[in-house]
Formats: sequence, structure tokens, C-alpha cells
Amino acid sequence: MTRQELRVALGGGRGGVWLFCGCGRPQDACAALLRLLRLHPLVDHHDEFRAWLPDQGVQMLMLGLLDARELNEHGGSIDFAWLTEAGEALRDALAREEGDDFRTLCESACIHGYTHDEDHDCMAACRAEDAEHGPTTTEEDA
Repeated sequence: MTRQELRVALGGGRGGVWLFCGCGRPQDACAALLRLLRLHPLVDHHDEFRAWLPDQGVQMLMLGLLDARELNEHGGSIDFAWLTEAGEALRDALAREEGDDFRTLCESACIHGYTHDEDHDCMAACRAEDAEHGPTTTEEDA
């Protein structure tokens, strides 16, 4: 997974999974997500997971989000989930960005994952996506 693909995955556009808008401190969210992914398989890290997130409701929420986005899977109990290939790819991509505390990853970028100083025609890309998948907004949104 490239930095561009990771930005798209975290950004919540087409194909995005986390809906990080970029305001506040997205670096902290990236660090927390990486920590959560590194705790898989949970059978090997269950005590550490529970110590980090002692509220069982928050545990279920976070694991459910991973499951809904097909980043982990489980047998009889989500408490003992493991990562899917997509979860492993996300973990590995985030780990590569960890060196500068995710600052480069979280630079201002368009919905396609490009920083604004790169040679990328965002509007042309949006028109092409709309032609392929339909518009991303409805008349009510406009």
C-alpha cells in the first residue's frame, strides 16, 4: 500500500475506511490505529488490549469497526480476532509512516491522496470517478 493509497484509505473518500477529516490531530488517530492493529492476533495480546482500552464498550466499538471494514476477522468471539490481509497491509503501511510521527502522511492532501503541490488534476480525477461510479454527491448535498 502506497502513501497515496493509505491517505485515501484513512480519508474516507471512495474506498476510504476511517473517515479521518484531517483536522485536530490525525497523527494521534494514526498512532492509535497502528497500536490497535499491532495488538492482533488478540489471542496473543488480550491482556495488553484490555489494559489499553479498559472500557468493554470501547473495545467492542473498535473491534467492530475493524470487522465492518474487513480489517480483522474472528471465529466465535471478536475478543480474539486476527487481521485479514487488508488489515495486515494497513498495519504495515502505517508502520512505514511512523518514523516522523505520521506528519508526512497527514499533510494536507486531496481526496485522491495527493499533496496539493503534486502534479495531479483533482477535478479531472473526480470527473473520471463520477463517470465510472456516479457522482459522490446527491442533489440534496448540492
